[in-house]
Amino acid sequence: MLQGGHTVAGQSYYIKAATRLTANLSIPVQYIVATDNLPWTKESIALDEVFRNRSDVSVVYSEGKDPGFDMALLAACDAVIQSTGSYSWWAAWLANKTTTYYGYFPRPGSPLDTKCNRQDYFPPHWIRIGNKSDLAHIRRHKRNSLESGTHSDIYCT
Repeated sequence: MLQGGHTVAGQSYYIKAATRLTANLSIPVQYIVATDNLPWTKESIALDEVFRNRSDVSVVYSEGKDPGFDMALLAACDAVIQSTGSYSWWAAWLANKTTTYYGYFPRPGSPLDTKCNRQDYFPPHWIRIGNKSDLAHIRRHKRNSLESGTHSDIYCT
C-alpha cells in the first residue's frame, strides 16, 4: 500500500464501474483509456481483454497524445470511471456527467484521510464503487509505475 493514504484501484473496481455504467444501456459503448503508464494499465487493468467477447463494447487507448488533448477528450465523455489520481478527478469534474470513484480512497484512517473532506472532494451525484478488496496488486509494479506517481488511469464512455 502506498504511504500517506494513497491507494490504487485494481481491475475489479474498473470492471464493477464499467458494468454499473453499461447495465441499462442498449447502445454500443466505447471506453477511452488515457493513462501516463500504458504498459501497467494494459497489464493490470486490461479492460480490452475483459470485454473482448462483447460486440457492443469497444476499448481504445489514447496513445501518444498530449495530456491537454487527453483532458479535453475525457471531459467530453458521457461518463467517467475515475482513478485515484488528481488528473482523473479534474477530468470527471470538467465532464460534469455520470462519474464513478474508487471508494477506498483515501485509505480510511490514514493521514490523507484525516485531511480529506469527502463531501467536498466527491460531489454527491458521483457514484462510490469499490472497497479494500478492489485494491491493485502493486508490489511487482512499484518501481516502474507507482514511484513515478502513475495511477491516473481513466476510463470513460
